[in-house]
Amino acid sequence: MKSTHIGWILLAALSGCASTAKNTGPADAQIAAIVVTANQVDVDAGELSTSTPRLKDVRSFANLMITDHNAVNRSATALVQKLNVQPEPG
Repeated sequence: MKSTHIGWILLAALSGCASTAKNTGPADAQIAAIVVTANQVDVDAGELSTSTPRLKDVRSFANLMITDHNAVNRSATALVQKLNVQPEPG
């Protein structure tokens, strides 16, 4: 759940950057790539954790990570499409 909030904060930052004329930080496309990559790392970690969990709580948390971070990636994808931005590495 906490990671979902972080994802929304990053998405808000991305949408704010789109309206800034002089941007000295990463470009919108670079921010989009960062958001997607960071969330994909957590999805992959969650999937790895579900492959050999010994504890039910570990398996549950891993499934929660997968669900939450996939949702953030879907939201990020929708936002970059709305902003007409293609994610690109920095």
